Amino acid sequence: MNVWTPLLRLATTAVLALATAAAAAAPVTLRLNGHITGYNFIDLGTAAGLTVGTNVDLTLHFNETWSDGSYDFSDPLGPVSGSAQVGANTFNFTGADPFSYVGFPNAVTKVQPKFTGTGPTLGGGDFFGLFALFTSSLALEDLQLGYGFTTVYPDGFTITNYGYALISLDDYSVTPGGPNRLPAPATLPLVMLALMALGLVRRRG
Repeated sequence: MNVWTPLLRLATTAVLALATAAAAAAPVTLRLNGHITGYNFIDLGTAAGLTVGTNVDLTLHFNETWSDGSYDFSDPLGPVSGSAQVGANTFNFTGADPFSYVGFPNAVTKVQPKFTGTGPTLGGGDFFGLFALFTSSLALEDLQLGYGFTTVYPDGFTITNYGYALISLDDYSVTPGGPNRLPAPATLPLVMLALMALGLVRRRG
C-alpha cells in the first residue's frame, strides 16, 4: 500500500481546514467621519455635553465573522483597537461583545456588536459602549454612543438609565485588513498538522 497518498490527502485536508477556520474571522477597518444627529432615551446634549452637530472621527479595527451569513455569540471579534474623537472627548476601544443579531445563527441579515473600552465621564455619566449595526454585506446602518447614569438611593438601591447619541453615516468605509491578529486557538493544531503532514510528504523524495 502506498502510504504517501493518504498522507497527501491528510495534508490537503489540514490545509483546507486551516483556510476555512482562518476565514471565519477576517480583520476589517471601519473609518468614519460624521457628527451627532440626535439621541435615544436621554438628551446627551444636555446631560453630557454631546450636542447635536458635534464632530465624530472614528477608526476601528476588529474581526468580522458574519459576511458568510452566520453569527454566534462566541464569535471572536477581537482583538479590537482604535479610537474616536467626539468633539474634545477621546474614546479608546479595546474589546467587543457580539451583543445581538437579526435572523438565525446560520442565516443572519444584521448584526450589532458592542465595542467597549474607555471614555470620559460626562455629566456624571459613564461610557459603556459604541453600538454598530451592520448588514451581512458589511454596510453600516446605525451607530450609537452609549452612556449610563447611575443613581444611588439612601438604602443602597441603585438604578442606571441609559442614553445614546446617534451618529451620522454620511462618510464611512469598511475595508479588509487591519493590525496583525493572533491566530484563533483552534487553528493552531491545524497549523501543526498541516506542517507535519506536508513535511512527511516532502520527505518522500
